[in-house]
Amino acid sequence: QCVHSARGAVQYRQAGLAATVTHVLLHGIGSSSASWIPLFDALPGFRLIGWDAPGYGESDALPVASMLRLGLLALAPARSNSRTVRSTLSALP
Repeated sequence: QCVHSARGAVQYRQAGLAATVTHVLLHGIGSSSASWIPLFDALPGFRLIGWDAPGYGESDALPVASMLRLGLLALAPARSNSRTVRSTLSALP
């Protein structure tokens, strides 16, 4: 299944009943939602959603500007008042 956004498509797999507790499964680096298929079969009493992170599995990669924005946010202190960081982030799409 797929969700489309302005920044690309994100693929996901789901199994189980919607009326039960939902668990979102996040894969590791170099993997995809396919790594969770055995768990889907083993836990039929739970609703499981495994997504392909952007750039992994069948999901579209993020645009370079979005990746740069995420990198700057990760490097900037949580309460940074850095004018350079703020102006760079605001200039990105």
